[in-house]
Amino acid sequence: MKLKTTFSLVIGLLLASWNARAATIFLTIPGNTPWTDTGILVGAGNGVTIIASNTVSWGGASTDPNGVGPFRDGTQMLPTVIVPTAIIDSLVGKVGGTTAIGTGTALPEGKPGKGAGFVGSPYSQISPVSGELFLGFNDDHFEDNSGSYSVWITVVPEPSSVALIGLGIAVVSVKARRLKRAGKSA
Repeated sequence: MKLKTTFSLVIGLLLASWNARAATIFLTIPGNTPWTDTGILVGAGNGVTIIASNTVSWGGASTDPNGVGPFRDGTQMLPTVIVPTAIIDSLVGKVGGTTAIGTGTALPEGKPGKGAGFVGSPYSQISPVSGELFLGFNDDHFEDNSGSYSVWITVVPEPSSVALIGLGIAVVSVKARRLKRAGKSA
């Protein structure tokens, strides 16, 4: 009986470690809505990597995920946009909250000097908090916007979680082997 229980635990831990691996997900983030819920849960200490492309058009102009376009050089900030601390007309992100403006915690800035919440592309930072990942277009008038950003998102579990899962598998495996050798199988 004990060996079967131990075997079940090993299988469960193996499945948990498999699910803890990083997976890349593709999404489209529209420019005509402030926030898009990615459906991705991020843990505090998880690595978040985002690669984005395409442009969002607004008021007769357009910008790439870094807020750069014909009339923008990727340095302007504006207090009325959804993330006032980040570059306007760029890809921004937060963890937690809802699709409502003013909720959640801004992601750490993706590039120095671009402000908390700035994602741009490429982005690779550690999330300071746990929650749902939201991405958006940093603007204050969405009615005249069109286009979207194509984003590839990878969330990597913190190394200590993966190490603990591996350690658990090793301990359970050794215990199962010892039980089998002692002839205590059921």
